[in-house]
Amino acid sequence: IIALVAFNVLRTRKQIFFFLVFFLGCYAFFPARAGIFGFLFYGGGRTAWRGLFGNPNDLAAISLLPLSMCLGLYFSARNALIRLVSLAGIGTLALVVIFTQSRGALVAMLVFAVAALVTTSGKERLRLIYAFMLAALVAIPMMPQSAIERYKGLLKIGTSSEQLKEVDPEGSAEQRFEIWKVARRIIAQNPVTGIGLGAYKLAHAERAMDGDFLRTARGRRDAHSTYFSVTAETGVLGLVFFCGIFLSAALRAEKIRRLARTHSPSDAAQILYLQLGLLAFFVAGIWGSYERISVTYVHTALLWCFSAVVARELAQRGVRVD
Repeated sequence: IIALVAFNVLRTRKQIFFFLVFFLGCYAFFPARAGIFGFLFYGGGRTAWRGLFGNPNDLAAISLLPLSMCLGLYFSARNALIRLVSLAGIGTLALVVIFTQSRGALVAMLVFAVAALVTTSGKERLRLIYAFMLAALVAIPMMPQSAIERYKGLLKIGTSSEQLKEVDPEGSAEQRFEIWKVARRIIAQNPVTGIGLGAYKLAHAERAMDGDFLRTARGRRDAHSTYFSVTAETGVLGLVFFCGIFLSAALRAEKIRRLARTHSPSDAAQILYLQLGLLAFFVAGIWGSYERISVTYVHTALLWCFSAVVARELAQRGVRVD
């Protein structure tokens, strides 16, 4: 419903700009501010907030979306103040991701950075490198030793249980791998149409009691993967439909972005970073279940609506869009 409203009210450039500023302002005042203050003043552990942002991994993954919005504003805004505030937002959100100590979000952020560098060139690439360097200069010195140890564990990832035990002392990697094994079993038993929406946790609790799974996987667990969760509940057909929602928006936006590169480079940059934000978010979705949260669809609506505005303006200039 939230996404449906977004699709219908974000119709003009001014409305989209207002939404971006309002959304980023709200995100800065609540989960981002609370996460950073919580880390700095209340213990220095893995930062989180509450509700939707109560899990550090989820907070980190969701923060990738406003990070992409900030990057888009940094490259597209003509106002120097907006660019400066956007640059501050990039550094702040990089800090949030670092303080959560989420390895999945770190991998997703690296994918974002590499994809951005590959798809840009010239002055834009230099500005991008500058923004990344600034974010790194802010985030790396403040990175706690516990985060460094967690990130170093990525180098020890393998496919055996013994290798996974070395990834982190609390055993979260091994536990997640065991949960994935249960999810794969459920998918194998219900491959086409799945077990039904909302039924995964019950099915997991029942299937995890099988003797060939470790005890750490027992209970009403989440699948800890967007793709396993969607496939288990709705089958391969549901996964195709789910992925089609986002691919259709991204591919349409890509067509418009390519046209805008010549006629409106700043708009092309804004579309690119919204696309890359969605890409990074779904990379993080390998390790978290995000198919039911509203921001997944609101960001897609934003990408679609902004692309539609750019396409309409290009058409008014005589550029053939369709």
